[in-house]
Amino acid sequence: GGLLYLAVVTAFVLLGQREFYHLIEEKGARPLWSLGLAAGAALQLVAYVGNAYHATLLMTASLLVLMVAQLRKRNITESLASISGTFFGVFYVGWLMSHAIVLRGFSEKAAQGILLPLKGVELNSLQLNPEAGIFFFVFTLAVVISSDAGAYFVGRAYGRHKLAPQISPSKTVEGAAGGVLCGIAAGLICKALFDQFWPSLSVSLEWAAVAAFGLVLALVGVVGD
Repeated sequence: GGLLYLAVVTAFVLLGQREFYHLIEEKGARPLWSLGLAAGAALQLVAYVGNAYHATLLMTASLLVLMVAQLRKRNITESLASISGTFFGVFYVGWLMSHAIVLRGFSEKAAQGILLPLKGVELNSLQLNPEAGIFFFVFTLAVVISSDAGAYFVGRAYGRHKLAPQISPSKTVEGAAGGVLCGIAAGLICKALFDQFWPSLSVSLEWAAVAAFGLVLALVGVVGD
């Protein structure tokens, strides 16, 4: 947690945006690297000290700055490609990844009423330990990573039917199914370990919810991949 956690997440965001901008450059787009990376890093800081409303304001400001930066270009097609590519990198990598920070500080923000859906809800009624956010984050990470790894190994061993041949030719239906099962299993194992060693952190998430979230996260991981 704390500033070290913020720094690590920000580093991953910048690495992810860098990879994304390289990918779209190979397709002919010209992203505005400096503005995109600055906005991506700023979103992590806003998620750490602020709330969803502040993040929305920053996203809006980022889009406006990107549009103004393209005013001098005469080629409208190039300008639109640059704006959309740069902003999508900020959204897809920066904004989505900023939820890792919100998730880690979930309990604290809930207690402060910063999370709008939970405003007015007593922290004690949610049975949230002030440090419970680390369980939510580790649980999410365990499910997504295990789902990805499970899909790879099950697909290599048993894959026969293509899942999305035009998008990702190597992925199979069998691999995706195996990935989902591995993701759910990882979520259950994570819950069991926390219940055994740090029960106060995982008590707020019941076993049925663990299985349900494991299923949803695994499916979303496949789609995201």
